[in-house]
Amino acid sequence: MADAAVEFLLDNLQQLLIYHTHLISDAKNQVEKLESDLRLFKAFLRDSTKKRRKDESLRELVRQIRDVVYEAEDIIDAFVTQAAESKSKSYFLRAFQTPVKLHGIATEIERVGVKVKDIYGDKNRIDFASLNVGDGGPEESEVTFVSPLSSSFI
Repeated sequence: MADAAVEFLLDNLQQLLIYHTHLISDAKNQVEKLESDLRLFKAFLRDSTKKRRKDESLRELVRQIRDVVYEAEDIIDAFVTQAAESKSKSYFLRAFQTPVKLHGIATEIERVGVKVKDIYGDKNRIDFASLNVGDGGPEESEVTFVSPLSSSFI
C-alpha cells in the first residue's frame, strides 16, 4: 500500500515538474529533491516487502516513510490547488499573493525534507547502508542509500 502511495505521488510530482514548471519556479529545487528522495523510498519499499514481515524495526521504518509520503502528497495537492486558484485571479492579486503562498509551500516541503533526513539519519535504529532487504534468492538485492544530509531544502 505504501508503494502505491509513493508511485501516485511520484506521478503527480512528475506532472507538476513537466506541465506546471512556471508555477513552481520558486520551489522547483525543493520539489525535485523531494522527488529524488521518494524514488529512493520507493526502491526501498519494493525491495523490503518480504523481509518487513519478520522485522519490527523495518515495519516501523516503512510506517514512517508512508507517513512522510502522505504528508508530501498533501503538500503537493495544496500547491496544485493554490496554483489553480491563482490562475483564476487578476494579475494584481496574483502579484501579491502568489509569492507568499509559494514560500509557504517551500517551507512545508522543507519541513518534510527534515523528516526525510531524520529517517535517513537515525543510525541508532537502522543502518540503511548495510540493510540487506533481499530474500536470499537469485534476485537478491542490497539497497544502499546515500544520506541527503549534504543537500539543502532552501
